[in-house]
Amino acid sequence: MITIYNFGGPTRAVRPIWLCEEMGVPYDVKTISYPVPSDYRDRYPIGSVPYLEDGGVAMGESVAMLLYIAEKYGPTPLLPAKDDPALARVLSLSVFSEATFGGW
Repeated sequence: MITIYNFGGPTRAVRPIWLCEEMGVPYDVKTISYPVPSDYRDRYPIGSVPYLEDGGVAMGESVAMLLYIAEKYGPTPLLPAKDDPALARVLSLSVFSEATFGGW
């Protein structure tokens, strides 16, 4: 089962949580305090959220989580198939949107 680490307030963890809901993928949210405790830093030295664990997979970065979840737990109409030319556009716009609008 996917575990998503988050703070108590709104963060970009809403992205992978929402995708799990849309796709019907089971997940658990673990709320951590801020400043982050040392055991969380041991798990994820960067210390930011969201952070995802899924079996042997562990990752940060919400957009990367979206792509991982859609690919692993799909198919889903939210991510075109590997042989669909639309996949390149989805990947490009996903990265563009975060790089361009994410800091606003």
